[in-house]
Amino acid sequence: MLDWLVVSLPVAGYVWSASRSSLGLATDYLHAPPSAWIVPVCPMLFAVVALAVGFRRRTHAPIVAGMLCVACVAYELRRLTGLSLEVRLITWGCVLLFMSMALERYLRLPRAGITAHPLRQGSDSEGVVSMAGSAVLTSHTLSGKAAPSFEGGGGRFGGGGATGQY
Repeated sequence: MLDWLVVSLPVAGYVWSASRSSLGLATDYLHAPPSAWIVPVCPMLFAVVALAVGFRRRTHAPIVAGMLCVACVAYELRRLTGLSLEVRLITWGCVLLFMSMALERYLRLPRAGITAHPLRQGSDSEGVVSMAGSAVLTSHTLSGKAAPSFEGGGGRFGGGGATGQY
C-alpha cells in the first residue's frame, strides 16, 4: 500500500498544483514570474530524490514515481520553445535516446546490485547437460506389446447388444 502511495501522491500533487493554472493551457515560462516555476521545479526535485532513493534501496516504487514526475515536468514544459511539434518530438526523442544509452553503458557492470543485464542467464551448455542427464536416467529396457484389457462379445445379460445378438 505504501508503494502505491509513493507512486500516486507526487502525480496527484502535480495535477493539483497545475490545475490552478489550468492543465489545458500551457504556461509561457519564458515570460512568467519566478513563482510560476514552482509547478515544474517541485516534481523535478522529487524525481531526483525518488530516483536516488530507489537506486540506493533497490525498490521499484520510487523509481516509477521518479519517472512519472519527469513525465509531469515534460508535460508542463511542453511549450517552452517556439519550435514546431515535429522538431520538439525529434529533439526530445534524441535526448531520451542518448540518456538511455548512457544509463545502459553505466549499468553494464553491476552498481549496488542494479545492472542492465539479466543476473543469471543460462548458457547453452547447461541445456545439453540437462538433456544428457535425463537420457542417462531413463530406463532402456524394451517393453513388449501391451495385452488388450478389453475383450468384446462376452455379454449375455444387460449388455445392450454386446454379443451382437438382439
